[in-house]
Amino acid sequence: VATTYSLTNTPLTVTDPAGDVTRTCYDGLDRATVAVDPTGRATRTTYNLAGQPTLVERWFTASLTDATCTLTQAREPHLTTNRWRGMEYNVGGLQSAEIDGNGNRTTMDYDGLGRLMRTTFADTKFIQTVRNERDQVVITTKRSGDVHQTFYDAMGRVERVWEHGPAATYPVGRITRTSFDLASRPVCGRMSRPRPPRPSTTRCSATSAPTATIPWAGSSSTGSPPTTGPWARRSRS
Repeated sequence: VATTYSLTNTPLTVTDPAGDVTRTCYDGLDRATVAVDPTGRATRTTYNLAGQPTLVERWFTASLTDATCTLTQAREPHLTTNRWRGMEYNVGGLQSAEIDGNGNRTTMDYDGLGRLMRTTFADTKFIQTVRNERDQVVITTKRSGDVHQTFYDAMGRVERVWEHGPAATYPVGRITRTSFDLASRPVCGRMSRPRPPRPSTTRCSATSAPTATIPWAGSSSTGSPPTTGPWARRSRS
């Protein structure tokens, strides 16, 4: 690999073992503004005063021998803009939005500590995360609407996870519980599952049952799995 550099030690051209060359051009602050691939296709990046990229444009061409990376328009007729990605930022410098070439807008919201809480997509679906004072994730809402809730013990260990639909009430859903020994090693895992498929429970060992009775998801009690009816099944070791 052969590389040429500018007077400020930024790489200008890179030639790989196959002889293919790429070129990068910079602005006065040594920020990469144009990147040209071996086929001559070029991408242009624009920055704000804080040095954050605000616009990435494609569908240009440039000569690999041109040290100024002069761009030539190569956008296809069905395209109305060279924008590939646009980025916006809030007053704290965190990215607050991303816009694609079709104008679809994805927004990001943060809490007071600058942690990403919610990403909302152009179709109004979203991903949301809630954290506790220990910065542990306690609730995650997926784009599908499904919810994962995580419960921790006093030592910050995950002792229960409840996965359920957006309108479910406890204990409907899949519940996973974990027990620990005095060395904080997981020694017992227990799970109940929604219907369908039929409920099932994992045991702490092959020879002993769980030390606690687990609610069977979808049931109205906290007893064992049903022994009669269409959901009846034999216990397994």
